[in-house]
Amino acid sequence: MRCKLVLLLSGIVGTLFPKAVIDGAKTLLLWPTYENPADLEPRSWFVTSVRVQSLLLAAVVLYTMTDPGQRVQTDIPDEPDLTPAAESED
Repeated sequence: MRCKLVLLLSGIVGTLFPKAVIDGAKTLLLWPTYENPADLEPRSWFVTSVRVQSLLLAAVVLYTMTDPGQRVQTDIPDEPDLTPAAESED
């Protein structure tokens, strides 16, 4: 559940602030090899694609959090059934 909340938060932040997400990733990924990553400017189509990707991420996470068909059955028996399965004859 925590993982889904982190993904949902990153999707919302990326949708609302795509340039900040791009700048953060640019700084994080380029600082060891590139002298001045602040000089790089993303093109408008890239900002739009980051926004769309983040919106889709948030939508998918919300869907998986609210879909009742995705519930995992957590009934664990007190004593497991240890009888061997019957082998099928081919």
